[in-house]
Amino acid sequence: MGFALGGSIAWGIMYSPPEHHSADNHQAAEHTTEKENKNGFWEKAGEDPVAYFTLWLVGFTGVLAVSTIGLWIVTWRASKAQGRDMKASIDASKRAADIAHDAMIAGERAFVFATGVLAYWEIHKPTGQYHWRFRPNWENSGDTPTKNMTMHSECLLVPSQIMPGFNFDYPTNEIGTALLPPKTKAGGGMVPRFPAAAITPSDIVEIQNGQKLLYFWGWARYYDVFPGTPQHITRFCWRLLVTGDPFRYNPNSDPQNVQFSNIHHFEGNCADDECKEHGPNRPEAHDRAVVAFAP
Repeated sequence: MGFALGGSIAWGIMYSPPEHHSADNHQAAEHTTEKENKNGFWEKAGEDPVAYFTLWLVGFTGVLAVSTIGLWIVTWRASKAQGRDMKASIDASKRAADIAHDAMIAGERAFVFATGVLAYWEIHKPTGQYHWRFRPNWENSGDTPTKNMTMHSECLLVPSQIMPGFNFDYPTNEIGTALLPPKTKAGGGMVPRFPAAAITPSDIVEIQNGQKLLYFWGWARYYDVFPGTPQHITRFCWRLLVTGDPFRYNPNSDPQNVQFSNIHHFEGNCADDECKEHGPNRPEAHDRAVVAFAP
């Protein structure tokens, strides 16, 4: 600053002003130059710095506001997309968990089905002949026991085939209960039930000759041990076939002389959703169970 002040003083001493008209022209030029220079940033700031900087502050604030709104929109869209992705991820995880849960239940739950017929003889005292009754052989192939299992069996000797559409869900009070542990077999209810007569040697000969048909059917209803799962049902319906001479049967000397086997009827064999139940309270159900065997 000292050099500037000294230079200014020296310049004032050395400078000699021009003529009067030249001075007027010089002042006019200096006034024009000064006016032009006042259009610059620093000149305006010098005249009214508060107002000028306030204007610029307003401008920068507007730019900042627009940028903030833009950033908010981008963030909102990103959050919305992230929310959709998160929901999709949660839904996929839930589906995977449900599939794993269903697979675990399907692999571990009780599954009951009839594997074959169990034949039991009894001696008819008046004749000394061997008469027969039957049980279904129920098996639980699952890894857990059954829960609240009920079952029903029926056996009828008829002269003709069961009519198509026979209602196997007729109402009955002949219902037994059972508990089947995992990987276990057990016999169901015995038929024909007492005091009904058992199947005689004469009946067996008629079956072998095709004069009569011996039908054997039943069902098992049960729950598995997993909470929230529906009741299960398995049905079977067989025609029983017999080989051997029933009049010469002797369980002590020739226990294999008479053999029973089964073939599936074209209806009445199903499990769970395959079973098309008609409802046990239909008024015609019991009547159909009787007239279905009319010759």
